[in-house]
Amino acid sequence: MSRSVAEARARARAAASGGLVPFVLPPLPLPESSKRRPRLPTKLHDRIIPNPLRPHVLAADRFTHWLTPYGIAKLDQASHLFPTHEIIRHCLTMANSVLPSTLSNYSSGLARFTKFCDDFRIPEEDRMPASELVLSMFISNRVAGSVSKSTMRTWTEGLRLWHIINDAPWYSGSALSHTLKVCIPASFGWLLTSCNRAPLRWPLARPTGRKETPSLSTTSVLYIATLTIRMPLISQSS
Repeated sequence: MSRSVAEARARARAAASGGLVPFVLPPLPLPESSKRRPRLPTKLHDRIIPNPLRPHVLAADRFTHWLTPYGIAKLDQASHLFPTHEIIRHCLTMANSVLPSTLSNYSSGLARFTKFCDDFRIPEEDRMPASELVLSMFISNRVAGSVSKSTMRTWTEGLRLWHIINDAPWYSGSALSHTLKVCIPASFGWLLTSCNRAPLRWPLARPTGRKETPSLSTTSVLYIATLTIRMPLISQSS
């Protein structure tokens, strides 16, 4: 088709539309195909419960593919003001605000937080926005004493970025900051392991209202921990 014929047809379409040529939105560029495939954790107890809200994707894609009821409500709210492609662009821009390697490390915290919520059957509505109690309990239960402080903070920053992408408030107060400051000595590592494997028992018998010598449970983890902490103090005072 010659150039003159194409121009004539363009003028005809413009005349039929009242002089205005309708704007056709160009399609968004498709992401480059990657040969990488998401892998499941090798240990069964590290795997999360399958859920349509959390598809099996690459670690770095969890921030934009894993959804919550709160995040879905926010996306629906934004759709009344902006077109879908702009909302997608906005989410991808925030997800790409950190390096890909950092984003992959952040996603580890997101996966472990999800596993923590699955284990304690925390409702989806309470996972985002996560309360300070839930966040500090996650740190103390899954992280404190087993990994370094830098890893603890990396995982927390990943959860914070996830909240930012979903336009959710981030509840970081004194409880969370004090939990992140915890540093369990290596000599107490056995205590954390014992607490996770055996149910805790009170070191002293429950009061019965009668004067009697309290019976000590020498096999209690709390009893052993109490002696371990108090013995240096007793020796110093004597």
